[in-house]
Amino acid sequence: MKIVPYDKKYKEDFIEMNKQWISAMFVIEEEDLAVLNNIEGTIEAGGQIFFAIDGEENVLACCMIAPLPNGEWEIEKFCAKGMYTGTGAGNPSAPKIRICRCRLIKENFLLKEQI
Repeated sequence: MKIVPYDKKYKEDFIEMNKQWISAMFVIEEEDLAVLNNIEGTIEAGGQIFFAIDGEENVLACCMIAPLPNGEWEIEKFCAKGMYTGTGAGNPSAPKIRICRCRLIKENFLLKEQI
């Protein structure tokens, strides 16, 4: 298994996995659909999606993070494909989330220092 950042080839996997997970646990709400229908917008705003994939590039799990206006971060979506739910398949994405957050904090700090 390896962790990779967002690539459009995984977009439908991300959407379907999240819809299935939300439907199994809750009810899909308008806010969920807004997030799932605006993946590229979230990434353009500084967010990222990480995917846990196997050797054949099948998506096992995924995690979307997004910066909030107050400077904090939110895990927007986090799920694993059916048979991988509860196996820890998504856990390797946690270090990637911390790295991404630290880079963004450093970039914002450097930008503020230059102003």
